[in-house]
Amino acid sequence: MSRTKYQATTTAVVIHAEGANYDLAEQSLTLQLVDEGGGAFFLLIQDGGAPLRVELGELELLVVEAKKLLAQPGVGEVDP
Repeated sequence: MSRTKYQATTTAVVIHAEGANYDLAEQSLTLQLVDEGGGAFFLLIQDGGAPLRVELGELELLVVEAKKLLAQPGVGEVDP
């Protein structure tokens, strides 16, 4: 019996319209965690297009600034 311990690591998530096939959705967005040996980073891939690389150090600031943009009056409001 092997003494090796295993773990599962989630490396990607697909964001898509509810009810749409995640793999075929035209407006899907994939967020992928990648590590090519030089440290982890994120790839954002939309509609099978070219990926946008986001370093981990950039991500926190990106989220903070995105929240500021959405907090502006009249912006980020979603129709019910």
